[in-house]
Amino acid sequence: MLGKLQSIQALRGIAVLLVLLSHLFRVEEKYADATILPEATLAGASGVDIFFVISGFIMVVVTHKKRKGLLEGINFLYRRALRIYPIYWIYTTLVLIVYLLNKKLVNNGASADILASYALWPTDKLFLVAVGWTLSHEIYFYLVFLLTFLIPERFFNLALAAWAALVIIGSALYQGDSSWMKLLLSPLTIEFIAGALIAQIALNYKPSLPLVYSLILTTASLSLCFIGGQYYINITGEIPHDWERVLFFGLPAALIVFFTYLAENKGARIPTWLTKIGDASYSTYLSHVLVLSSLGHIWLKAPHLGPMENFFILPAMVAASLFYGWLSYKYLEKPIHKLSTSLRLG
Repeated sequence: MLGKLQSIQALRGIAVLLVLLSHLFRVEEKYADATILPEATLAGASGVDIFFVISGFIMVVVTHKKRKGLLEGINFLYRRALRIYPIYWIYTTLVLIVYLLNKKLVNNGASADILASYALWPTDKLFLVAVGWTLSHEIYFYLVFLLTFLIPERFFNLALAAWAALVIIGSALYQGDSSWMKLLLSPLTIEFIAGALIAQIALNYKPSLPLVYSLILTTASLSLCFIGGQYYINITGEIPHDWERVLFFGLPAALIVFFTYLAENKGARIPTWLTKIGDASYSTYLSHVLVLSSLGHIWLKAPHLGPMENFFILPAMVAASLFYGWLSYKYLEKPIHKLSTSLRLG
């Protein structure tokens, strides 16, 4: 095992802050009289890609030397489902109530697929909880990862390589519009596989790098996310998609995870406040759009004082989202998870 991995928990905190920042841009754009956030703020969407790489990394670490047959695989999948679904269903139900009362308040009035929203299976429509599409990818990752429990450990890397090859070839050949096939062949899967391979390298080869170089390379990788993302957004006017996203966000995300792990391995001090945000990152991730939208509606109806008010309101929105995420983590997510552990298989 690799120890506590506080660096990974801190990266979760950074990832959710980045996602929050990207959505803050849209909120300001929608509810404020004037905007102060640059369009480059949308590069904060790279937080999702960091989450995907972290997910692959953690899945390998927590199952190291435990991938021993179908029963273990089913237990792994069950544990992951208990982590994702219960708290997600609560927020999906809250949004469903709002959706049924006033459709225009959810996803700008776009039609939602209610059944797919709860099941987290692919759909051409939007999920009730806006970030649900990323969790659909997570469930897919876990289902495929389950198959690795059926093969000998010595073939694990080969299986990951084969999965990556199928995604690369399949995405190049498939030209249809099936939402299921788009998920199965999504280039974003490469980010999960990259995280898994990083964990394999960490577990089996114990890489090392002087602390100062690890910190420099971590900072450079984070900068690359924003510089590359800003370049793409400036050229196209939108967040990168598919293989462009893997190039501009996924590759830097993999480097961030790798070099951050190396930095912690050499004794880098991880800020406690950042790991605390990381602890509550899932609750914050699920709830922040609701918090931002609610505050945005209040902002819209309040008297406006000009652009200067944004310098106070936007940080307050971030603080409110983080505080509510912490409350959700402490009083919803943790108790629900504790209760669900008594229902585990085996």
